[in-house]
Amino acid sequence: MKNRVGFLVFLSMLFCSFNYVYAQNDTISNARKVVLPVSAAALKKEQRRIIDSIALVKQNAKAISKDVLFLSADVADSINRVEDSLAARKNSPEVDNLIKFAKTFLGVPYRWGGTTPSGFDCSGFIYYIMGNFGFSTTRTSFGLAEMGRIIKLSEVKPGDLIFFKGRNLNSTQVGHVGMISEVTAHSIMVLHASSSRGVVNENFKTSRYLIPRYLKVKRLDFGDE
Repeated sequence: MKNRVGFLVFLSMLFCSFNYVYAQNDTISNARKVVLPVSAAALKKEQRRIIDSIALVKQNAKAISKDVLFLSADVADSINRVEDSLAARKNSPEVDNLIKFAKTFLGVPYRWGGTTPSGFDCSGFIYYIMGNFGFSTTRTSFGLAEMGRIIKLSEVKPGDLIFFKGRNLNSTQVGHVGMISEVTAHSIMVLHASSSRGVVNENFKTSRYLIPRYLKVKRLDFGDE
């Protein structure tokens, strides 16, 4: 595995040194060189494709480096836009402190109707966290869902509340709530009180339970906008 990643790193170094880029959708074992000139922006885009392909290999121990598909240019460009957008989304100190405080309760057991560190349900957890920072909220998940303003999933940031259906996938009603704790190009981390695991911080983008139950995101006024 180390040899495979090393090979890709070496390849990226070569990329930075020579006057060609790889064509879209080539694999390492079947790469066609595209002779320059290309624009500086295009060159940077192609370099990002190689860097992200290296990252994919690092994440997948079964990947064979020579068969790794370079990300397409449009995907690379999308990643650039996401990263630029994320860089511009700086949290207020209030939100940072709120998230830090909320994380101190990771592992606290689930308790139906619970609103204290001895046990939380999903809305009780949010109610307790917000209350400790002087924010008055309602006690239920469907009540919380009526507060704030709707935010696109692509524009979420830490401190936003994310709402889901309950156990019944056929329902259209809010039955669960969490707080977004971190956003990256590959993750939307959600702090929430799970009925089976207690307070957890998990990636919405990889959660088989949360994804099909997603309903909406709401943003409350923390005074940072």
